[in-house]
Amino acid sequence: MASFAVLLVAAGLVVAGPVGLLLGLSSPLVRSMPLAFVALSLAGGVLALAHARARRAIVSIVAALGLAAVAGAFAYGAIVVTRVPRSEAVPRVGDAAPSFSVPRPGGDPVTLEGLVADGPRVLVFFRGTW
Repeated sequence: MASFAVLLVAAGLVVAGPVGLLLGLSSPLVRSMPLAFVALSLAGGVLALAHARARRAIVSIVAALGLAAVAGAFAYGAIVVTRVPRSEAVPRVGDAAPSFSVPRPGGDPVTLEGLVADGPRVLVFFRGTW
């Protein structure tokens, strides 16, 4: 019975990572700490593998490999797949900003050239929420 309880806890940890992340995506705190959910899921996978190594029962081994695969797939998806690729077209720190024109609330345009006509300016970009 204790064997089943350990696998159940491991499965709960593995599933808690992706489910917790998906349910909490609207929270800025959750979005800023996705690796905590990856760690939770991986901890479940490690627990399952350690249990299977100790028990050496075929059911424990199959369950552990399945849980470890789910935890690994979630970790891969959360860390590798969601990474924004680097682009050579992105300006680096110290580069001149590309020319742009954006409308003001009233409709008249604001251009980079108009902003820097009186001297250098600092551009700050706010991503907002996704």
